[in-house]
Amino acid sequence: MSCTVHWRNGKTASATWSGAFDLVYGDACDSKHPFIGHQVASCSVTRTTEVGGNTRTITNPAGDVEAVDHDSNGADTGYDKTVSPAPTNDGVIAACDSSANGCADGLTLVISGSHITGTVDVGGKKSGRWDHTVSTGDGGIVVAGSGENRVVNGSVYVQHNLAQETTLTVFKDVTYGDPACCFPRAAR
Repeated sequence: MSCTVHWRNGKTASATWSGAFDLVYGDACDSKHPFIGHQVASCSVTRTTEVGGNTRTITNPAGDVEAVDHDSNGADTGYDKTVSPAPTNDGVIAACDSSANGCADGLTLVISGSHITGTVDVGGKKSGRWDHTVSTGDGGIVVAGSGENRVVNGSVYVQHNLAQETTLTVFKDVTYGDPACCFPRAAR
């Protein structure tokens, strides 16, 4: 997929997306709801990329190129071998709560090991801007409740492979009050 913008002064800019994400719905999922948030109890959806990932490339009017690559095959991409569980090639998995209301009442998000890199090419000089490996802790990120009563628990590791630094973000009883807003209202 791609698109190009043309300006009156003859300059152009373009954006290209190469590759695709594969979505695999588990046996418990129904065929009526393509969005995970509307799926039934025990449904799971796994999102993966082909080996090498997919790339989003933007070329600006000056001809500079910025590219971001996302590869869900993250095993052995992180510099820090002590991160546990170790990043794998199992993709990103969203699993609905096993309650009667499924994802409407909660879900678990597991990032098995996403490898995200970015490059910039300015005047023919290409350089790496970032190289991160992202994964969740043992239980993933658990979102319980729905609407104005969502509570999030879990942990996310981000390995900055160029700087060789690792961050751990822990969500402990983070609550959300507005179903249309991604900003939390409280945390412990």
